[in-house]
Order: sequence, then C-alpha cells, then structure tokens
Amino acid sequence: MEDQLRLCTLQLLTDYLEYCTQRPSSTPNPTSSLEATVMCSIASQVQKCYQLSWTCYRQLAATVRRHGWGVGGAKVLHLFKTLHRTRQQVFKNNTRALEAARIKININNNNNKNEASPKKIKELIKTGSSVELLFRTSIIQGIHTNHSTLKLVPRKYLL
Repeated sequence: MEDQLRLCTLQLLTDYLEYCTQRPSSTPNPTSSLEATVMCSIASQVQKCYQLSWTCYRQLAATVRRHGWGVGGAKVLHLFKTLHRTRQQVFKNNTRALEAARIKININNNNNKNEASPKKIKELIKTGSSVELLFRTSIIQGIHTNHSTLKLVPRKYLL
C-alpha cells in the first residue's frame, strides 16, 4: 500500500513539474490521473492570477520611471499601498467600511497625483502617514450582537 502511494505521489509530482516547465504557447501533455489534472488546472489559475499582478506591477513601475517620480514617487507608492493594507486590517469583515475607505484613499490619491511641488508632496506624505497611524492605532471594530449590545473586537496590535 505504501509503495502504491509513493508511486502515485511520484507520478503526480512528475506530471505537475512537467506542466510547470512547459512553454506557455505549447500544448499541455496529457496527465496520468484526475488528481494531476486538477492540480494542473489550479496551477494554471494561480499562474494567470500572478501574471495579472505582475503585469499591473510592471505597468506601475514603468509609470513611476516615465514620470520621473524618483524617491518621492516611491514614498508615495509605498504610502498608498500601506494605507490600503491598513484599511484591510482595520475594517476586516466590514465590506461597507472597506469599500468606503478604498474609495476615499483612491480619490485623495487621484486628486493629488499631478502634484509637482516637492514641498507639497512631502506635506501630503506626512498627512497620509498620520492618517495611516490614526487608522492603525485608534479604530476598534464593533459588532452588533443584539439590539442594544455592541461587541468590541480590538486587533492584536492594540492589546
């Protein structure tokens, strides 16, 4: 039984590695089992997902280089990403608050994306950093448990 499991695992791994090493334009080789087919299908979906992420990242990096944002642009981008990560942590499981915060962050970013003054950019970065710190340290989620009770859910960072 153990030898059969070992052989099945070896074949599954072989099929998977063959799938992962094939050229994107080539026709995939047939797999030896249903499990291998499922694993290759999932790998294909993951590859597509990461491909989209990397494409977006490369486009953003090209935009930063094209506009010559330099170190200031890198700080702005880092702050933008940090604000969104903090938003996701602070408003976890609250879709309305998540969406409202996402829209507000994106609107503020879009309103100031053509700012050219280094002094103004520095001021905006300072303000954004203060907002991120305020979000991270001051907001506690409350969940309505019944009509007159609110359960507070502090994050580990606040404890």
